[in-house]
Amino acid sequence: MNPQDRLLTLREVTEVTRLAKPTLYRMIKAGTFPRQIHLATQRVAWLRSEVLDWVAKQAAARTAA
Repeated sequence: MNPQDRLLTLREVTEVTRLAKPTLYRMIKAGTFPRQIHLATQRVAWLRSEVLDWVAKQAAARTAA
């Protein structure tokens, strides 16, 4: 983990990706979205860098098609 990286909450991830919570969890289960980090009981977060990399790959796939 990059020491400059930060953790995103579910709300922040949905704001960045514009995906709904059920969609995110389906994609995580399918292996097509970065997995969350379990911080405590009922508390998870995502690495900002992994989420932004995923967004960049989606944009690259769009331009390649």
